[in-house]
Amino acid sequence: MKASINAGYYNGDSFYRPVAMLSFALNWYIGKSNVWGYHFINTVIHIISALFLYLATLQLFKTNILKGKYWNDQFSIAIFSTLLWAIHPIQSQGVTYIVQRMASMAAMFYIIALYCYLKARLTYSTKNRLLFYSFFLLGGILAVGCKENAALFPLSVILMEIIFFHKLNKISLQKKMFFILGGSLSILFIMGAAFLFYKNPFGFLSGYAHRPFTLWERLLTECRIFILYFKQIFYPVASNYSIVHDIKISKSLFSPWTTLSSLIAVGSILIVGVLNIKKRPLLSFAILFYFLNHLVESTILPLELIFEHRNYLPSMFLFLPVSAGLHTLIDFYENKNRILLSLIVIIAACFLFLTGFATYIRNFDWQTEETLWKAAIQTAPGNPRCYQNLASLYYQRNGMYDISIALNEKALTLDDKKPEYSKMVSYDNLQFNYMQKKEFEKAVFYGQKAVEAYPDSNKTRYNYIVSLLSTNQLKAAEEQLNILIYDKKRLDIVYLYMKAHLLLKMGRYLEAKSYILKSFKLSPLNARSRMYLGFHHFYLHDFDKTNHYLRLAIADIQPDDQLFLHFVLIENAFNAGRFDMAHLYLRRILSHFTLSVIFNKIKELEKEQFPIINFSFDRLKNSIIFMIDETATKIAG
Repeated sequence: MKASINAGYYNGDSFYRPVAMLSFALNWYIGKSNVWGYHFINTVIHIISALFLYLATLQLFKTNILKGKYWNDQFSIAIFSTLLWAIHPIQSQGVTYIVQRMASMAAMFYIIALYCYLKARLTYSTKNRLLFYSFFLLGGILAVGCKENAALFPLSVILMEIIFFHKLNKISLQKKMFFILGGSLSILFIMGAAFLFYKNPFGFLSGYAHRPFTLWERLLTECRIFILYFKQIFYPVASNYSIVHDIKISKSLFSPWTTLSSLIAVGSILIVGVLNIKKRPLLSFAILFYFLNHLVESTILPLELIFEHRNYLPSMFLFLPVSAGLHTLIDFYENKNRILLSLIVIIAACFLFLTGFATYIRNFDWQTEETLWKAAIQTAPGNPRCYQNLASLYYQRNGMYDISIALNEKALTLDDKKPEYSKMVSYDNLQFNYMQKKEFEKAVFYGQKAVEAYPDSNKTRYNYIVSLLSTNQLKAAEEQLNILIYDKKRLDIVYLYMKAHLLLKMGRYLEAKSYILKSFKLSPLNARSRMYLGFHHFYLHDFDKTNHYLRLAIADIQPDDQLFLHFVLIENAFNAGRFDMAHLYLRRILSHFTLSVIFNKIKELEKEQFPIINFSFDRLKNSIIFMIDETATKIAG
């Protein structure tokens, strides 16, 4: 969230969500990239959340205000409302989308904390009270450690106190002071969490400089988004849900015209929540809890406008008044009108079934990235991001470059809230596609357009440099590299390596060495820096130093690069007339790598457009074949 708030998009800032990140680390430690384990844990979290939601609901019925009101129906009310929440399709994103464990795990600890608070308030044992208060605090801290919006849990406690434990017309001055003090401490807690995560909690306003909306426009737009959320919650049809949505930004109360009506609707719902604290506490709590827990992500912070998983925590009690109202109707008509009673029960059962079925259907969209983005195109056909992501999937995984090009061209015809950024993504994708198709002039053309559309993207500029090098436009590539190295706030060591690569190819060896030495300052133990120092001495025809630095690099570098460096060592030995060393390295690669891996790597290197080393590939392949034949002859003899 720090990255999202402070920059408007992820630019390398790290999240500070240690509890959720620890769970991901444990998942990785046990199952590496096998997604089954991640989905299993997410499902367990969802089940635990549902269990404690049910238990917390039962505790609410024991509070001062509700005690005795739903004595015969409290279990069925709690079960029905919890089931509706647990099987609802709007929770799919919070459960199925692996990274949204941050939201679901925060909600899990949040509801556990609320349950423990209710248990502490309702127990008469001092020992048990202290125990449950301790678990309450622990649960709240763990929730905040998963996601920052959980910092609102003290305000939820105050809301429960006001609605379920005290009659408003009988609240004493002492209790009023307690609520004032509690509210103040809650605000201080939230501010403390903000300082912990962001250092400057008021610095978030700078994030609007990178958003296509102002604070006022965001607040107006969120009113319309709340209405969309309510539609998704109470009209659970699978086609209503998507990983992205077409949301037009509200520029004023009348643009679009639904802004004012949405603002009035949201305001009216809040008024209903406040006015019904005494008469209908469950309805009041459900409404106020929902909006209270949207405060962090759906008000003043310059985050993305809409995500369905943001409803995971706020919607927990939203079905409680629905369930209670249903049971009131059933009790009313039980002995008066059997036909109407049966109709009510059938409608409730059908709604429950259709809600679960919509979730079942929605999860088919999450089967693969392809099905996810195809479904998103159906729901949000005017959002270019859907086409861009589907296009990226096609060229990265399937090599379907022509389809990918067509999807990106379609994306360029669509309006976006961030038009410059969206155009950059499409142009950059087109550049990559044409690079793969070996149409390098077109790649350069789209690379330039991508950089012009959004000059702040280092990744796009880097890709443009690769295209320039592929067409041997060395001077232009150097100019772009200088922008990356000298004009950007964040210096990446990769840019230094590329500058050294370029200078070596241009014969400017001393300048190349200066950039390699700069890379050591950024990362003194980096094996790639030693590798480039070896390349520098290769160009100087210094056999011993080339040999020395490349062998140092091999010890700490990836296996695929190890094979490449052995090829360089062989080339270096042949160039120096050290055939004994060449044969030594040839035997080494034959003992460590299979023939298919070796020859596939050679094919890959032969296709490179701007190689750091110009190999004598025929000599290399012939030497390998000769070594194989020689070994076979010795074995046969």
